[in-house]
Amino acid sequence: MTEGKKRHTYKKNIGKAGEEAAVSYLQQREGWHLVETNYTCPLGEIDIVAREGETLVFIEVRSTGSAHFALIEESITRRKQKKIKQVAAYYAKERKVANAPCRIDVFLVEIDPETLDEREIRWIENAF
Repeated sequence: MTEGKKRHTYKKNIGKAGEEAAVSYLQQREGWHLVETNYTCPLGEIDIVAREGETLVFIEVRSTGSAHFALIEESITRRKQKKIKQVAAYYAKERKVANAPCRIDVFLVEIDPETLDEREIRWIENAF
């Protein structure tokens, strides 16, 4: 396997483990209901769609194999924020929930690169 393929597989595994940790975390919280994961449309993808009471919550999950939360938080550029908002609006229109209260949250997840276990989750509510 080439070095580039190894790096891609590593990042994919860290990302998948981060999303699974975020889903597990939400499922343990009272008042939360998981709607779907990895919603995809022509405009892009949203990692998690959930409900907190009546509020529809679109969740972007960013994962890292190190404790550099600042770096992964900074990776959510204005351009990426705009794309997430567009996908959320598309979802709301497509699913006919455009009048529901909604927000966008971000989960920053640190994953142990050896075991792929969650080390820490930081949750930013109403991130942008």
